[in-house]
Amino acid sequence: VMESGDPAELFRQNLTAVSTFYRTVLGRQEEFFLEARPKRRRQLPHVLSVEETREVLAALRVPRLRTAATVVYSCGLRTCELLRLTVPWIDSSRGVLHIHDSKGGVDRIVPLPGRTLELLREHYRRESLNGELLFESPQTSPRASQPARPIRRRPRSRRRSRCLSPSI
Repeated sequence: VMESGDPAELFRQNLTAVSTFYRTVLGRQEEFFLEARPKRRRQLPHVLSVEETREVLAALRVPRLRTAATVVYSCGLRTCELLRLTVPWIDSSRGVLHIHDSKGGVDRIVPLPGRTLELLREHYRRESLNGELLFESPQTSPRASQPARPIRRRPRSRRRSRCLSPSI
């Protein structure tokens, strides 16, 4: 905090320490600690340019991941919405996705670009999906209901050491 040079952040940290001391050691809740706290600055988020976005998506070598990232980016989906995305949600004739039970339990319709629709079709053919889910997570996978296999450990003498010792 001190290296960042933000005096407001340093003040907030000190104020929190004194407030905690008053509350826990002295057993007193002082109201002036709440009033004296400075407001945090609201900074705009860093937004990637179109070229930077293309570079990030092109860097993904696994087709499944590239398709997932493209769908999230081009349709503005949340990760949980992507993992619940099913074939009936895609309305290719209108070029939209019907997102059901989104944040706050609200349904919404988002535009589906043509190129993203083609990527989803390729993904469906390539992955030869059996169910309706287009992108499975460990929690939504049919294999998630199967019991876990026990992990077989190496005998103690054959285990590799995870500690690194400095060479002197």
